[in-house]
Amino acid sequence: MVTSEGEEITPTASSARPGDLPGARRAAEALAAAGRFDQAKSLLQWAATVWPPADEAYFGLAELARRQGKADEAETILLGHAEAGVQGGDFAKAELFLREAVRAGPAAERPTFALAGFLHSRGRVEEAEALLEQRLRIRPEDARAYALLLKIASDRRDHERIIELCNRQDFFVAPTATSIALKLVALKRLTRVAEAKGYALQQEAFWSKDSVVLAVVGSLPWSREERPRIAETLLRIGTVDKAATGVRVASILALISLGYDEDAAQVLAKSDADIIAASPVLGTILKDGIIPPIADEIPVFDGQVTVVPKAGATKCLLVFSGLGDHLQLPFPIFHRLATTLDIQVIYLRDHHRSLYLEGISELGPDLAKTVSALRDLVASIGASEIFTFGNSAGGFGAIRYGVELGAKAVFASGSPTNLEAEFMARDGRGPALIKRVNRDVKRDELNLRTVLERSAYRPQILVYYCAEHVLDTAHAANLAGLGCVRMRPLSGSATHGVVVPLIRRRAFLPELAEFMGLPSP
Repeated sequence: MVTSEGEEITPTASSARPGDLPGARRAAEALAAAGRFDQAKSLLQWAATVWPPADEAYFGLAELARRQGKADEAETILLGHAEAGVQGGDFAKAELFLREAVRAGPAAERPTFALAGFLHSRGRVEEAEALLEQRLRIRPEDARAYALLLKIASDRRDHERIIELCNRQDFFVAPTATSIALKLVALKRLTRVAEAKGYALQQEAFWSKDSVVLAVVGSLPWSREERPRIAETLLRIGTVDKAATGVRVASILALISLGYDEDAAQVLAKSDADIIAASPVLGTILKDGIIPPIADEIPVFDGQVTVVPKAGATKCLLVFSGLGDHLQLPFPIFHRLATTLDIQVIYLRDHHRSLYLEGISELGPDLAKTVSALRDLVASIGASEIFTFGNSAGGFGAIRYGVELGAKAVFASGSPTNLEAEFMARDGRGPALIKRVNRDVKRDELNLRTVLERSAYRPQILVYYCAEHVLDTAHAANLAGLGCVRMRPLSGSATHGVVVPLIRRRAFLPELAEFMGLPSP
């Protein structure tokens, strides 16, 4: 082996025995201490070539680069081999290189975030959090650390933690659109509605910059006195010439949610073809006037359970939202449609993200106790007939709870019907969720066909799906042939779920009314 200086050096000359990587590293360190950096580097490169795997040699090369003041080069060496470990499935090796890269301290930005991201991806959330918090103690203004900590807190729906992180970020750095939206949702979920409204007004400058923030603002239960000011701002944002498509759509939805349909129509009229393509249902709602004026008070759609009673109504509709906590439409708009009918409504969300199989924690610790609490809740508002409705993942809950509650009928829109790992392997959606549900829930609960076949009571189940949506069609077919199931394929559409396609065809309310045995509005 010849160095860049032309001097020949061999393992024996450097006191390293064949295969002795630690010895080669010690010899390289001795050369470096004598200022012979090129010889030390050549020795380590040679050792890495002839004695693989050569982790010790690469650690030595990184340390050598550090001693020469080349921190970026050291990081590149170590992070490159960490990435190779991840790609090759050798996660122990990847972690070894990442921790060596972080050894310079939490001030080393790239290695710190690489290790934190690795730990998070491996489910070692507490370790990732500790590493990021350590960095924030040194650099409390690090926006990237807050972003990853907020992602972790959001994944586990720790609303108190989200608020605490957002407050710190607001103080040391500045809020971002993402942090504002997360804090607003967290405040809503904790029923701290007044705080959510106050914070939204403080951050009004962000409304026009981000459609997610605007959507959350529109979902807040603004009072009759507050609505004019909010609507005026939404109208101004939506009619700006250069407003982004997402912002315009969000402003239209927010205005409809607040009951300002004429203002929403103005924004829609200002919009181009891209807006109409992004949300064609808006034109149908506004043009046909198919929803009634909004009531004096908007229900607070927070937490996991929202009860909207109606005096004298004996029919109760339990509405199970999907994984996105919506029904293809924001809750307030869906509710304006539902109030057309003489019914009481209970809106439900599944914060476990297990398609309601682990219950709704606001009501009970498991499915059985949640069913019991729901039965009592329905009775407490004076309803005598139960109907269930669910979109997407909510459709699974609507069917499962419809059986247990003795529902008169079930309306399932684009619903999965079989969560067994083998079946879902062909589906491909939500692999992490499906893996967790198959681990935590009894197998005989995962296939609704099995549930229905063993049940003494089977409600009438209307399975709605778009005929051109391959996955929804496959799940519908899983229930084919059961006497209690009526298939309702919607031709000419490939949408996941049928709420929006039915509204566009002016058919949603007639279908919902017929399903509940009520006159069509």
